[in-house]
Amino acid sequence: MAGIYFKFPFFRDTFLGASLVFLVSFFENNSLWFIPLVLIILASKFGVPVSPSTLGILSYSFIVSTMLLGGFVLILTRLISDFLYLKDSQRIYENYSGSIFLVTLLSFVIGITIFRAYQYKTLAIWLFVSFSVLRLVLLFVGSIEKTHLFVLPVLSAFLFLIMFFRTFGKTFEEKYLIIIITSVMNFLTFIANGIITRYLRSSTHPRFDFFRYARKYPELPLLAFFYYLSYWIDNIFMWFKKGVEVAPNIIVSPDYDFPFFIAGISFVPAIILFSLSIETSFLKKYLSFFSAIKNNKTLEQIETHLREIQLSIKYILLKTTSMVIIITILNISISRFLNKWFSEFSITVFRIGTVGHAFNVIFLSMLSIYLYFSYYREALIGVSISFSVNSISTIICGTTVPGLGFLLAFLSGSAFLLRKMNTKDLIFKIYSSQPHGLEKAERISWKP
Repeated sequence: MAGIYFKFPFFRDTFLGASLVFLVSFFENNSLWFIPLVLIILASKFGVPVSPSTLGILSYSFIVSTMLLGGFVLILTRLISDFLYLKDSQRIYENYSGSIFLVTLLSFVIGITIFRAYQYKTLAIWLFVSFSVLRLVLLFVGSIEKTHLFVLPVLSAFLFLIMFFRTFGKTFEEKYLIIIITSVMNFLTFIANGIITRYLRSSTHPRFDFFRYARKYPELPLLAFFYYLSYWIDNIFMWFKKGVEVAPNIIVSPDYDFPFFIAGISFVPAIILFSLSIETSFLKKYLSFFSAIKNNKTLEQIETHLREIQLSIKYILLKTTSMVIIITILNISISRFLNKWFSEFSITVFRIGTVGHAFNVIFLSMLSIYLYFSYYREALIGVSISFSVNSISTIICGTTVPGLGFLLAFLSGSAFLLRKMNTKDLIFKIYSSQPHGLEKAERISWKP
């Protein structure tokens, strides 16, 4: 979706263009954790007290919201893609209205369950609902390629808070910081909703087509659920083994969570590189391939487009893997200098987490390609393997080798997806899946 900038001649092949595209793609993929993180850093910088309970509430809000919405986001992505193909913006907006209602209701109920014993229960629930709704509206903003309109309000909010914290920071209590963070997320949700309304709104009638899509593609919610469990299961285990209760029912393990998080965000450039490559060079070949099928091109022409797709996938994976290797080497190299801030246990977590996240990037890259070609069953098997390996390895290794379960999970998942990846039979699969595979095409015929 950030590939929209490549349509503008001024931005093409320039440093400014590349920088803007990178920035937009970063916001598109990382806003949900990046915005609260910057707010916490700014607060600490200007003397605002940041309590462990506040960090715990933020962590739980992010993690539970991600797991709650993971499957729903995949269903909505499929739904939005279909209606974009049909150029039916009204149905997209109607499902946007329906999804906002459903997510707000579910988030409120789950928030009450999680934060019922917290002293600022109402604020924590408000924060949790804000996380969920913001993630949803950002999905729709990205789907209409308007994420670039969201960047300036985010930067403006940061500048305002710098001045605000500089003036009033040291007088803050814990609840006021939660109010500030939640208010910023609500402000950005308001801006994003305005963008969606401006470019999509054509009806006030909510629809719930995503329920039909969930029945049609049951693998998608399961796939997302097991992926996020695969990612977080070792964290959850550590909370109960080496965790500290920072608020009622809110347990964290700082010695594990923080170095693991740092290792994870260090691979953001590799993920953005993959996303940009997929949304630009690969997508063009992908659309040409399906256009050739829809327009009844000869089998030879279709196979030519398929070979271009295969070469594009290999090049993108090679480029992404090279970036992953560079980041891994850098992380391992600097880990020897972290003993001023980290314990030996945390340094070990950082090193193993680095290798684990390297395989996670490769796994996510393969998973995205599988989803592009609707290989849902194979993708679900790969995610299930990762979840099983992480669960078993974490239980066996426990705190002895922290993070090993995460590493083995995505190593085994990546190996499975790489082994099963096969686009050679893609043409046969498309034709044999008629009338469902290309039901939106007007006429399909076989021309050998």
